[in-house]
Amino acid sequence: MKKLICFIPTIFICVFYGIMELIFDLEPIAYVWLFLIIFTGIAFIKDKWWGCISGILAGIWLIYMDIKVSGQVIKQWPLGLSICIYYLICGIVLFKAKKEL
Repeated sequence: MKKLICFIPTIFICVFYGIMELIFDLEPIAYVWLFLIIFTGIAFIKDKWWGCISGILAGIWLIYMDIKVSGQVIKQWPLGLSICIYYLICGIVLFKAKKEL
């Protein structure tokens, strides 16, 4: 069950981007970041702590895009910041759990 907790953001982000794709036309780079989020979830399920790096990069990209592009309908920096913090915490927890074994 612990492994699925790290996969929860992946599910929510995939659903969110799926809805956004139906309503708006997404940039092609969004698919790259979506792939990285899915990769992060799969890496966490396999107890690979370094999978958090791709999730943190996706969060940093969301923060960057919110700063770079103004006038967006949905502010992306809170989501990006929460993704960065969540994946950082999950990565630290997995690293410490792996180190204890």
